[in-house]
Amino acid sequence: MDILDVKKDIREKHLKPFYIFTGEEIGIMSIYIKKMAETIGTVPTELEKMSDILSNVSGNSLFNQKKLFVVRDDAEFVKHEERWSKFFDGSIQRDNIVILVLYTLDKRSKLYKAYSDTITEFKRLNESVLSVYVQREIDLSDSDVLDLLYVCESDYSRTMLEIDKIKQYAEAKNITPTDAFDMLLKDGTIYVPPQDAVFDCVSVILKRKPKKAYELLKQSYDIGENPLVLLSVLYTNAKQVLQAQSADTGADLTKITTMTPYQIKCAKEKAGFYKNRELVRLMRLIQDTEKKIKMGEIEADIAMDYVLANLFR
Repeated sequence: MDILDVKKDIREKHLKPFYIFTGEEIGIMSIYIKKMAETIGTVPTELEKMSDILSNVSGNSLFNQKKLFVVRDDAEFVKHEERWSKFFDGSIQRDNIVILVLYTLDKRSKLYKAYSDTITEFKRLNESVLSVYVQREIDLSDSDVLDLLYVCESDYSRTMLEIDKIKQYAEAKNITPTDAFDMLLKDGTIYVPPQDAVFDCVSVILKRKPKKAYELLKQSYDIGENPLVLLSVLYTNAKQVLQAQSADTGADLTKITTMTPYQIKCAKEKAGFYKNRELVRLMRLIQDTEKKIKMGEIEADIAMDYVLANLFR
């Protein structure tokens, strides 16, 4: 079962007796749970264990109005497969709806294999879908939306919380959401996660800053970053910059490349520091270096130094 099936159940007001929800997109999952409860005219009832449902359906008062029970991460229930079928066929819940939320569910487990057709996975939304949700909530430019998604690490729940902060601050100060967003970023009210040392290093390399590049390369080594990872990330970013700066003006890079909107934004920020032929040379240099590592001609520990020496000569 996928999310569209659940949406159809809600739209047709024909909910199944038992659902298993899993996945990391907790915010969207919560929205669906709330909508399902509204469908039967109630609010979600949170219980600690699946066994608690038995006592909650025993009273006569519950027969007159359906309830929607939500149980989160009941490991004991998952272990005892003899209990599963009773919930799936609805014989225990007496016309009430039960949702078992398992934040992680091994696809090799017996439960998953037995009921995979009725398990709904709420996967992390991609940037293009999240951007639509954000623009429905607040008036921000496309670039600001991408920046917001970046600092929120594309997490729906956190994004909505930060939007609420922006709205309240904008209203309190009588300023635009854009200005409010900028100010909250600068003063730290909206937390910006620290960037990986690898990406910091790669960024200054592609912005043609040799001195800073060597400084950050040393910092990367000091914290144990793998030189082969640095090579791989540098190659990928160089390729993305080449795609961004060689495309026709106005071309839709999301259609002609595999880059996400945020990757396109980052690539464009690093465009213009090298000519196309220089980026091609850099990519070939990285490929040649990786080949020499495999053949034992260059030690992996000095691979990035070798690439930078050739790039900045």
